[in-house]
Amino acid sequence: MNIITELRASAGLSQQELAALADITRRYIISLEKGIPNSVPIRVLEVLSEGTGVTPDSIRKEYSKSKEMKIEHYIDLVNDALQLSDRNDIIKMDMTDFRYHLEDLTSLSMTQIKFCEYFGINPAALSIYERGACRTMPKEILEVFIKLGFSLEQAGSINVNTCVQ
Repeated sequence: MNIITELRASAGLSQQELAALADITRRYIISLEKGIPNSVPIRVLEVLSEGTGVTPDSIRKEYSKSKEMKIEHYIDLVNDALQLSDRNDIIKMDMTDFRYHLEDLTSLSMTQIKFCEYFGINPAALSIYERGACRTMPKEILEVFIKLGFSLEQAGSINVNTCVQ
């Protein structure tokens, strides 16, 4: 269970109550509980700290640590699955095809939001890249490819959605 979820429950707060006290949306609390954002807003840290006695710094560190562990788990899982594929075929794919190729290999959902959740990527960066709004692969996506064992040249070959005109 995620540290945010644990502390929220320990403080006796619903997602909606925590959101109201921290002055953010319930949707953002849900994303924090899924470990999607890279950091926890200070107001959320303060509310959870007040309700549980755990220091904001301890919450922040535990959130970051669990997020990194989750990302490493998915990196390892995908690395194992990629051993079954020819990397030369993969680098001919566009980003969308690559995500769905991973879905076939791993049986994990690889929608944009799930891909971002697994690898700690900002969903907006992936969406913008796949729509062809930027021609250069965003750094955070490139870093995932490097972690997956692709060279810079190979990662750079995986292009934006080729269906975009």
